[in-house]
Amino acid sequence: MVLSHNKLRAFVSLTLLSAAKASPACNSKVQWGDCGENITNITEALGGLPVQCGTLQVPLDYRFPNSTEKLSLELARVPAVIQPSKGSIQLNFGGPGIPGRRTLAQAASIYMNFTGGQYDLVAFDPRATGSTVFSCFTDPLAKAQHTFNSGVASTASDVAEGQLWAAGTVYSNACLETQAKNSSLVNAPFYARDLISVVDALGEDGMLRFWGLSYGTIVAATVSAMFPERIDKMVFDGVQNPHEYYYALGDFEEWTDTDDVFSAVFSTCLDFPENCALSKYNSSGAELEKTFITALSLYDASSWPTYTAFLDLLMTRSNDTLAVQTMTENGWLTTKSEGDEAIFQIRCGDRVARAASLEEFKPAIDKLTNTSRVYGDLVVALNAACAQWQVGAAERLDSDFHVKTKNPVLFVGNTWDGHTPLVSAKNVSSTFDGSGLLEIRGYGGSVSSINATLRTYL
Repeated sequence: MVLSHNKLRAFVSLTLLSAAKASPACNSKVQWGDCGENITNITEALGGLPVQCGTLQVPLDYRFPNSTEKLSLELARVPAVIQPSKGSIQLNFGGPGIPGRRTLAQAASIYMNFTGGQYDLVAFDPRATGSTVFSCFTDPLAKAQHTFNSGVASTASDVAEGQLWAAGTVYSNACLETQAKNSSLVNAPFYARDLISVVDALGEDGMLRFWGLSYGTIVAATVSAMFPERIDKMVFDGVQNPHEYYYALGDFEEWTDTDDVFSAVFSTCLDFPENCALSKYNSSGAELEKTFITALSLYDASSWPTYTAFLDLLMTRSNDTLAVQTMTENGWLTTKSEGDEAIFQIRCGDRVARAASLEEFKPAIDKLTNTSRVYGDLVVALNAACAQWQVGAAERLDSDFHVKTKNPVLFVGNTWDGHTPLVSAKNVSSTFDGSGLLEIRGYGGSVSSINATLRTYL
């Protein structure tokens, strides 16, 4: 159901009893202290709230909880500005692959405002991010070559689909050969267990309070399905469909409204020309949109000579290695691993669906491109790699997501969201017993549209 503000207050009144009685204990196993300069510099530059950091040893592989092999989770905490704190809210900012600590440091003031300043905010770097980044490539040039081969749209040429399928084969093979163990330990169920480990270590009331954005809603659905009795407050903000995330060859529903929202950027530009610098260029939204698409790759004339030379190499495929070198030298490709593979490692590790051939995968390509002409052909590379993934996840989730949590959870979605459409929030919330759905009538995704009503729930 979609809740008005009054109905939302009635809904959350059922969830506030436990919060009113909660008084977190002070027996945390995490020793909080100063953060390194990478985090401190962010807060100082932004004039943000003070951030504390700590570490927590958790099982590297939860199948063997008593093993001596441990993973050191790197956590950040922003203490509540109103004391005493009501407890901690853990956050995941999406991705998958967005680091938790740095992002919390950057956005702490925003989230503290939305949560009413009464909760400590806690985030950790998920596996395959932060200090646990790893690459499946041992050769930097091979990594750049893969980035080059997987960076085309599936509609770019008659051979683009085959190129993307081959790039997926290369990456899947590389991860199996060089990072099979690490890749098997990167999955949403283990992330859920990490969340619960943090809850236990914080020494509060033993209940999870969690705010997940975009991919973070996959984490929210996963931990709710695995530990329904441990859920206190849970905000699904900008919802992705977990059924497709785990069990389909593509996240098709994710792009349902993308084209309409993309077009709205240009039509609303002309509706409110005083707020849009682009309004002077065209007489209609459709013309402005067409002009923008045409100009996408040509915005910087200084790069045109190199760009056209690169296009010649690309079109003739006469020297792919030289093309890669051209792109790396001009900053269009990187040979360094800064966590850019995390989205492949996490996403593919969770997916169950597989395709044995390009022909078997082709219907998924068609469905993606038919769902969104703007973005559908750009996500084929990721899905092609996942369809061929060879590393078995250490833990797979088997759930229909018909979940009854100990306390009601809240879904939040925008009416016009180009990445996490409202239909996903409606679909997923319908299977969570007692959940509420707050619809924000606006454009954009997740946190940018949340209003003060959310504080009532928290």
